[in-house]
Amino acid sequence: MKRTILFALIISTLLILSACQGIVCNEPYIRFADSCCLDQNENNICDDDESGVVIVKGKTQEGLTNENPIGKINREIEGMMSEAGSQNCETVEVQYTEQVKNGTKRVCDEGLADYEITEIACESEPAEPMHDTCGAKDYHRVAYKIENNEEEAITFEYNMGAWINNAKFKFNDDVLNVTVSAKDDETIEAIFCRTGVRGACWYEILNKPFVNKCRDVDNMITINKTRTEVQCD
Repeated sequence: MKRTILFALIISTLLILSACQGIVCNEPYIRFADSCCLDQNENNICDDDESGVVIVKGKTQEGLTNENPIGKINREIEGMMSEAGSQNCETVEVQYTEQVKNGTKRVCDEGLADYEITEIACESEPAEPMHDTCGAKDYHRVAYKIENNEEEAITFEYNMGAWINNAKFKFNDDVLNVTVSAKDDETIEAIFCRTGVRGACWYEILNKPFVNKCRDVDNMITINKTRTEVQCD
């Protein structure tokens, strides 16, 4: 019984020693985890990420990678430091311009005036009973109201009249005109004598009035500014 136990202890010890010894890696290979990897430049970093070849337990296996992540990071840092060290950098002052708001300003453009024209009379009386103004002819009256919605006066040139016996009759051969004050209204009226049946009344604006349309906008100015930059060759 004692011999059996002793033999078991010897076998266990041999197995433990064998496990502790692990894999022996010969140059130019180095130990990495439970395998060997190639280190041709002797920097104690596996070259497997470049060659794509890993030596696992003494056997070469193509297409396997077992890259040491710490080693890869170190190589990347070394590359960046080397690149930065090769550049000639300096701090410089750069001039530039910028648009900034500086209050508001009044901008005016010419535009069509805002107004309204409304018919307020289109009437007639036959010759009998005769109207004092027209005598033996029929009496006709046309009237329109012009409302000015602008902040300044506007002036109109116009004609007006009515359809008499299905013909367009103009009240006056001359061009008429009227000025309407700001935010006010004026009535334009025509009375004419002509025998016949009155139809619809009409008016015609010969020149549409224009005014300055003003509005407040941001007043933008250009200023010069400076910023600091690092420039490298």
